[in-house]
Amino acid sequence: MSSKSTKTVTVAQDDGMPSRKFVTLLQFDTVKPLELPEQGTWHRDRKRAILKKYPQVEKLFGNEPLTCLLLIFLLPIHTYVALALENQPWWVVLLASYTIGTLLSYQLIIIAHEGTHELVFKNQTANRFVNMFGHLPNWWGPFGNFWWSEHRWHHSVVVDKALRYGPQNVNFLRKAFFTLIFIHIINFTIFVTSLIQVPIYVISTLLHFLGLRKNPNCFLYIPPYDRFPICASGWMVINFIITNIYHASLFYFGGWNPIIYQTLSSGFCNGLHPIGMRQVQEHYLLAKKQPTTSVYAPFSWLYLHIGYHVEHHDFAKIPWNRLPELRRIAPDFYDNLKYYNSYMEVLVYFFTNDGIPIDIFLEN
Repeated sequence: MSSKSTKTVTVAQDDGMPSRKFVTLLQFDTVKPLELPEQGTWHRDRKRAILKKYPQVEKLFGNEPLTCLLLIFLLPIHTYVALALENQPWWVVLLASYTIGTLLSYQLIIIAHEGTHELVFKNQTANRFVNMFGHLPNWWGPFGNFWWSEHRWHHSVVVDKALRYGPQNVNFLRKAFFTLIFIHIINFTIFVTSLIQVPIYVISTLLHFLGLRKNPNCFLYIPPYDRFPICASGWMVINFIITNIYHASLFYFGGWNPIIYQTLSSGFCNGLHPIGMRQVQEHYLLAKKQPTTSVYAPFSWLYLHIGYHVEHHDFAKIPWNRLPELRRIAPDFYDNLKYYNSYMEVLVYFFTNDGIPIDIFLEN
């Protein structure tokens, strides 16, 4: 196999996604190059089988506008806590980030996730704003706009997230290191690249408007926008402006502590924290021929039921608060799969087991 693999993926319409093709260059520095088949077919086959046996599941499809009320409630709280830390010592900022900040960041990311799947409102524009504002405290750059397309592509490939922290069969210290820095690297990358990509898009659009360019698209895409050129759009500019206004306001009224608090909170809720083990639980491989894993944790409602992840990939049109009902209706499709009972169990398993190497998984 060549050193790099080019894969064209069509996002499935029956998962509620628009039919678009994305060409992406897949290369992992920590394992031999792999070509990822569309593991989303496993979920599509399950979806058809479940609907055939339990047609009442379709009644769970739809929107949940009340999710927006959670956004309106949680975002100001997260912002207030950040500003309240203005004059606090570093250890208070760190403690607040690892406790309340991690939970609030997590909940807001899940709300943004609901917007990405257009599960909050029937109107796409309204859902885009839910996506952007849910991600607002967690990212320095216009990540919400990028994730709008990248996450839909993920629903076809699925196992692209099985290497978030590198292979599972590495030593404890390496796992701990990557879980600490993983999201911060992405955060910094999106921020820096957006400082370049946004002006390129604005200049390209202006030249096209003035009749100096026939092609309305950007004349240059830089990583990661070269993977998803559709992200370089007016929505990217809007997301960029909103994000920078928000963070500039935090800095103006509270200095560096609020920025540090929210940045650390984002890192912990996506990394070295029991809640952050969602990144492992969802698609690190626990069983052969099962690319997605659920966690049925105590107080699942507190995490907006995102632990019902097999259920979510089976039916991306079902809002978060109806996912437990899906499992109740079709237990024979879920109870026989591998799953976790808590996020702490995920953390312990990740740091004490080698898991299933992705190349072995794909061979099976």
